[in-house]
Amino acid sequence: MATQGARSATSVISRRLSSLISPVVLIVVAALAGLAAGLLSPLVTVCLGVVGLVVLMVLWIRAALPWARRKDQTGSTGSDPDAPPERAELRLARLVFYLGTLTLGQSALRFAAGLTVSEFLFFGALALCVLAGLRGEGFTGVPSPIAVAVGIFVLGGALSSFDAQSPGGSAYQVMHALYVLLLWPCVGAMVLRSRGQLVAAIGLWSLSAALDGLDALAQLVGLHVLGPVRQGNRMTGLTENPNDLGGVTSIALVPALFIATDKTAGRSPSRQALWWAIVALVGTGLVLSGSVAGMAAAAGALLIWLSSPLVRASARIAVLATAVCALAVVVAAGTRISSPIQRVTQVTSPASAGNNGSGQDRISVAEQAWPRIKRDPVVGTGLDVNDSDVTIISHAYSVPYQIHGLPLAAWYETGLFGLIGLLGLIGVLAVLGWRGVAAARDEDDALVGWALLAALIAFVIEAMTQPLVFQQYGWVTGVMLVAWLYQPRPLQIPETAPAIDRTAAAHLRPLWPSALPGGGSRSTDPAAARWNAW
Repeated sequence: MATQGARSATSVISRRLSSLISPVVLIVVAALAGLAAGLLSPLVTVCLGVVGLVVLMVLWIRAALPWARRKDQTGSTGSDPDAPPERAELRLARLVFYLGTLTLGQSALRFAAGLTVSEFLFFGALALCVLAGLRGEGFTGVPSPIAVAVGIFVLGGALSSFDAQSPGGSAYQVMHALYVLLLWPCVGAMVLRSRGQLVAAIGLWSLSAALDGLDALAQLVGLHVLGPVRQGNRMTGLTENPNDLGGVTSIALVPALFIATDKTAGRSPSRQALWWAIVALVGTGLVLSGSVAGMAAAAGALLIWLSSPLVRASARIAVLATAVCALAVVVAAGTRISSPIQRVTQVTSPASAGNNGSGQDRISVAEQAWPRIKRDPVVGTGLDVNDSDVTIISHAYSVPYQIHGLPLAAWYETGLFGLIGLLGLIGVLAVLGWRGVAAARDEDDALVGWALLAALIAFVIEAMTQPLVFQQYGWVTGVMLVAWLYQPRPLQIPETAPAIDRTAAAHLRPLWPSALPGGGSRSTDPAAARWNAW
């Protein structure tokens, strides 16, 4: 008995250490890569980089397989009511994660090393999760297709860093991308283990965008809180650029609408009014940003959101109310801001008399970038800011201009592998989210995934006009989607749960038979069973 107990304890320790190998190795390699770029010769750096990438890709794929999910000693996934309570480190990590989500949209608030407040907090949550894992909690992976796509992107970024003007800066950006695209979703899946916790995080995300909208209103009347100032007739909120304000608010708009119309919360009338005010502030911030891309992203997300028969009538009325509120802001502001029509006209104005709009600038950027892509389509120029500029004529001046647009920027900066990896990652997130909605246990569960899918669409539209930087206010959609997919769900559906109308999804075939984490179906509903069997 003593021998069996010792073997069991050794096996448990071995499994726990194995689940932590991936994050520990990633942290160590990130530190060594930064030192190698500055201290070692280029040949030695290349050799270490190739070896490190091979090791990392193996570890990512292993950590992302379904059997790498966190399980307790009884083999459950956290839904067992008799499971031991969470460790204090994990509860603290969730609190720090919540604080990071609350400050997600305030990119103008930066500390040392140019990191935002939310980035410091999310790094703290990662450290606490690692500590909780070392003490026996276990570490959560991601679906294997996501890990493979991130690995391909990182491979393209690493290969392109060797030809970059600033190899060290490009390598740093590659490691930053690795954290945002892979480790951050792991942290989200580890700390957001129930629907209530996920909805709370989505609510804080919406509140963060509303704070930007509130500060934009303050800028409109001449008040400048915490430093950021308006740029002409466009407000910045607590971001660094009006386009960032447009991105923050457009991506968070549908999640805010979901929270405001969530019938499972059981809110009092006063709390419900507070959430309606948050939705109004998010829409107001979007209008005051004057971002054409942000407005297009919000329109695309709303179209996706309203296309689902799961969206209730109150949510549809909320969209109309938000539009009326935004229109009222435009009318009240008068000439102090540019109306949406004026902004569209400015952006699409042709190049004449040196007064070309930003749309013409983006076309000029593409014309300058394409010859470099044709010359070497496999290896890019690197991810550092200095590597992603081209020189164009704008407003009668010769100016450096960063490459904009996700496909073009990814190909130019990270080469063919980076382009394939990034587009593959977005496609995998969309397909996993779609399949998750189709296999959800009830309407309330499906609405969460549908809202996150709409936010992902908004992010993709926004990214089509932005530089290739890993803004957390956009990639948080992937983090929330992964956390939603990994939440434990009962195998049986209560008889009182409403059925899901899956007719809108009946014509699509899933790409992977067991792409959902853990494999198998989330429910025993016959329609869901037929969907997964197909």
